[in-house]
Amino acid sequence: MSAVENTRELRRILALPRRAAQDLDALAADMTRLLSVTDRCPGKAGPDGRCEIPECKSPMTLRRVQALALHDIGVHGGALLPVGVGEGKTLIFWLSAFVLGSACVLGLLPASLIKNAEDARATMAGHWLIPKHVRLFSYELLGRAQSASELDNPNFQPDLIVCDEAHRLKNLGGAACARRIARYMAKKPRTAFVAMSGTIMRDSLKDFAHLAFWSLKEGTPLPTEPRELDDWASALDEEKKGVPGQEYQTVEPGALLQFANAEDLKRDDRTAARLGFRRRLTDTPGIVAAAGEGEDVGASIYVKAHVYGVGVDTDLNFQKLRTEWARPDGKLFEQGVEVWACARQP
Repeated sequence: MSAVENTRELRRILALPRRAAQDLDALAADMTRLLSVTDRCPGKAGPDGRCEIPECKSPMTLRRVQALALHDIGVHGGALLPVGVGEGKTLIFWLSAFVLGSACVLGLLPASLIKNAEDARATMAGHWLIPKHVRLFSYELLGRAQSASELDNPNFQPDLIVCDEAHRLKNLGGAACARRIARYMAKKPRTAFVAMSGTIMRDSLKDFAHLAFWSLKEGTPLPTEPRELDDWASALDEEKKGVPGQEYQTVEPGALLQFANAEDLKRDDRTAARLGFRRRLTDTPGIVAAAGEGEDVGASIYVKAHVYGVGVDTDLNFQKLRTEWARPDGKLFEQGVEVWACARQP
């Protein structure tokens, strides 16, 4: 069985700086002072830290994870942010353009979140330095055929791309939207990039290695050579049950054990390498993972199902899905396989 080798790329990653200890409460206070305004809304902070005016309810102080993310975006020219629901992604999304001083910004969101993002911008502008020149685009629309030349427009060449739900870009060989962003980043590799998603790191290194490179450039803690990335993924990814022949494709951690410390090495080699690399990943400046400051609840929800017959509304919904490639809530699909998968959902 083969093993990961001690290559130049591995040595580059081992030599990357690690995040220095910071007083995150002080950083949050400093970043709040730098990025907030006081004369646009007369409201004050209520007990929940949001504006007391019911029509506003904007957050009035940055959370630690928001402050650290915006700090890293400003210092490193981008960031990879595995931040989940309830951790303050919306404010990071809007303030990143101001922090970087970007002149032309593309904001990518799922179509179902565009309206919410625009409403949040209007609300937050009363308390924060929210720029007005961010152009919002949905993943679904950018993936449509009519948008094929959108990023070739000489009048719209973003110097920052900021993405919420960035796992929509994980499949470079599939989704048209991902391919178009990849072509633009290859053409303009110094474009600043901010990728946010609470799920992007769950499955495989190959799902987010390109996002880490777009965000951190030469500071990425993942290999940039495809064959080497395949070996790392084979050695570090969690095994998926039911994949035929998987046992013959596994690569031993080998040189990746250099990430492990003495405590890690008391475990088996694969676990030791995973623990060590996870630490290397989260210690990398420009990668900020939430530490549970938000409203996301790590508990299971159990649903008891009841089966009913097909009604008139269901027939209308399927007509909309077939003719418009859209769900009842308005979410658009860009590929036929997504329509098929949606139609098969119980």
